[in-house]
Amino acid sequence: MCKTVCQLLIVLNFCFLNFVPFSFSAEKKNPDRLFLLLGTPTPKRDAAMPASLYKISQNKNSLTKVRDLVSSERGTDFIHEYPERQLIILGEKRNYLSPRPHMKFIVLKTDDPLRELSFEIDFGCDCSSTEVPLFDIPHRGLFQGLRVAGRNEAKLFGMNLSSMKKREELPWDVYKYALASGRAGVELSSALTRFYLHHRQDGKLIIRRGGRLQTDWQLSGSAVFSKGDVISAYVSNNEMLALTSNASRMKKAEGLGFVDFHIFDKKAGNWHKVRFQGCMSEVRGAGPWLAGYVADKYRGAGSPGRERRRQEPTATGWPADWNFRDSEIYSPGILFLYNIHTRKKYTVKTSQGDNEVLLIEGGTVYYRANRSVYKAEIGRTKIEKAKLLVRDDLVPDIHWAFIGP
Repeated sequence: MCKTVCQLLIVLNFCFLNFVPFSFSAEKKNPDRLFLLLGTPTPKRDAAMPASLYKISQNKNSLTKVRDLVSSERGTDFIHEYPERQLIILGEKRNYLSPRPHMKFIVLKTDDPLRELSFEIDFGCDCSSTEVPLFDIPHRGLFQGLRVAGRNEAKLFGMNLSSMKKREELPWDVYKYALASGRAGVELSSALTRFYLHHRQDGKLIIRRGGRLQTDWQLSGSAVFSKGDVISAYVSNNEMLALTSNASRMKKAEGLGFVDFHIFDKKAGNWHKVRFQGCMSEVRGAGPWLAGYVADKYRGAGSPGRERRRQEPTATGWPADWNFRDSEIYSPGILFLYNIHTRKKYTVKTSQGDNEVLLIEGGTVYYRANRSVYKAEIGRTKIEKAKLLVRDDLVPDIHWAFIGP
């Protein structure tokens, strides 16, 4: 009996000694699942900026690089996010003088962020401009598009993201299935997905690409645009179509102007209008949420927090004040969120002109204010319990975030 008890104690002791290290290593492999994407697209600048994926280090005081997506030697041409499809598509800077002009696309699947996926699409003609829409074509799936336009011709190519094997020429009417998720960053170049629309007298919306492509969208109710007004579809996803236009942006002689967005709730099948502060405010969309930053026409007053912002470029990005100057905007340091189903609107006052919403996940919002990332709870009537996650010199160039596996 004594021998049996001793043997049992030895076994239990062995299990305990091996159980503790096992639990510790499992915990180390599963830190916070928040991923942060750093990148500064520079399609119209000579400088080449990298794009890299980061996580917050365990000591919470800095960032740890997970992987590079685009090298600083190649440079980033664009970064487009599609939250509902769990996709972020990046493009390397184009080389028009190459013997084989082409664009390289990097595919980041947010449910498998360590997997390396990429493909190339040849231009197929002498090209002076390009456009890179993403299409969700019925019965065919997701296609990354590449519209190339030269002096005498324009073509639309696509790559099926299920196979990523062979380029094919697409018909122009696939623009009816274009996705859009709005603007990332504060006036950040090539971090915007949108497309332009016009409307007929009967209220039908049309897309002018390769002709006049009639959509299934019908204006009604509060969605009214004047004749000749240029309409922008900032968000088109499973939940909504969010439209604004040049005439919907109103500047005031004093104080902040405003912008109207016309929302088609695809689940409810109806239109409504929402107004945000700032005649130059921009939005990004994810599911039923619109989120953005307030911006207005520059009037001589600098955006708040300038003394805390960098004023020289780094290896990963430009000063935000350069974007403010080039776009002639004033950013008062106010963020907003809007749920199209509940029609509740929330604001966050950061008092920092360089600010943006990075992610909305469940009842939590993640946002950036200059070199700091915060998370906060979306309460019944306000944003509350804000918590600093990280403060780092790389943070000003982080404009995307997602929760990984």
